[in-house]
Amino acid sequence: LSVTDSAGKKLTTKKSRSGPNLSIRIGDADITLPPGTEVSYVIRYSAFGMINRFDPHDGWPAAAELYWNAIGTEWEAPIYGADIQVTFPEVSTGDALRARAFIGAYGSTEDASLTAPGEAQTAAGDLKMSLSRSALNIQSKRAMMPGDGISIVLGIPSKLIAEPSLWQKAQLF
Repeated sequence: LSVTDSAGKKLTTKKSRSGPNLSIRIGDADITLPPGTEVSYVIRYSAFGMINRFDPHDGWPAAAELYWNAIGTEWEAPIYGADIQVTFPEVSTGDALRARAFIGAYGSTEDASLTAPGEAQTAAGDLKMSLSRSALNIQSKRAMMPGDGISIVLGIPSKLIAEPSLWQKAQLF
């Protein structure tokens, strides 16, 4: 896990857990920012055990799927913009590739969807998504109030993602 400001300067963090949730305090606890101060953070991390696997169904081949709450809904402060990038092994031309992104409160159906490389946006245009053969990029300039979030679904051919070893599977449970 690393956290930087928008200029790339590394920031102090303190991590804590509450059940399945990871909280990251960014900055110095003794420094309070004045009301109205806007700050941009770049949070980078890797995650393990996030891939669901599906057998062929509904005309789609076997798929490895990432369903990820990229911005969860338990924030206490507004978020005025977000850029999300997911990279993955390159998908060959002709192989199935799909992505969907949801924005809003828990259970929101406001979405953008693609079943091939290209670009899409929500009906309101406040979430834009581009999908290539090796990356999914999502950008939102919408002011997300506490309780709003962004969830993504990315499906790629399962042959591109190695199955976890028995040891790795045991660590997940």
